[in-house]
Amino acid sequence: MRVLADPVRLRILSLVLTHPSGEIRRGALSEAFDLTGPTVSHHLTVLCQAGLLDRERRGTGVYYRPTHRALANYASLIAPAVTDADQPDLTNVRLIEPPDALHRAVLDRIARQLAGRFAGVFSEQTVARYVQESYEMLAARARIRRFLPSLTANFAAERLTALAQAEGRRRGGCPEVLFVCVQNAGRSQMAAGLLEQLAGEQVHVRSAGSAPVSDLTGTVWRVMDEVGVHMGREFPKPLTDEVVRAADYVITMGCGDACPVFPGKRYLDWPIADPAGRSVEQVRAIRDAIDERVHALAHDLLGTSA
Repeated sequence: MRVLADPVRLRILSLVLTHPSGEIRRGALSEAFDLTGPTVSHHLTVLCQAGLLDRERRGTGVYYRPTHRALANYASLIAPAVTDADQPDLTNVRLIEPPDALHRAVLDRIARQLAGRFAGVFSEQTVARYVQESYEMLAARARIRRFLPSLTANFAAERLTALAQAEGRRRGGCPEVLFVCVQNAGRSQMAAGLLEQLAGEQVHVRSAGSAPVSDLTGTVWRVMDEVGVHMGREFPKPLTDEVVRAADYVITMGCGDACPVFPGKRYLDWPIADPAGRSVEQVRAIRDAIDERVHALAHDLLGTSA
């Protein structure tokens, strides 16, 4: 990737990838380099725009964590770069797999943060249970366990949001669409990305898999980049009841029998081929077939082609 040809950005991503909590404060990164704060901020912005880092402001701090794209494609390749003798030695960066106790501490912090976000909606015990369940679901298929906490935070937040909407505790302001395929690594991810690009904030989109794998299909990254849809923040997620219950439309692709049926939902099945193992040209054709259906869906949802 051209973005990582810059040695400063390569080192920044390496440090974020090797942080034991799966994220690092911007201040800690600035201290690691003999560069001004604005220069470091510029490099962080470039990495975020490339789909390699996610940015979150909490209180007075700004935190950065690797996206699933960075974890899947670069963790095993560039993280060891920080072991070189001329690299900065941060006291809060470990270059070993974090112990279970550290994961536990990070999960507890995630649960506290989410309990604050959902205060008055769910009890602390419910939030903690969803965090633990989400962690276990992802851990069952994870290839790199170090980054499970940051993925768990995103997955648990999405599940709790869906549960709140399904139970009427929070009102959704727009139509909810769930795309489901078997692995959540190709078809459903492409459909979700294309609908988000087309409809923006007019529709809330989720995706899931009946038997999710660890990473998105490689050719999917490429063909989606070609149409301006960046998949760096996406990762395969298990299908859970609450995301189905929160949806207005449930669209399956090759896994209709695995999807629970709830009243009041509109279920559609799209006969779309699985892109796994296919050539780039074939995956482009699959993408275009999905895009045609997404445009028709947007017209149905919004009364316009969006």
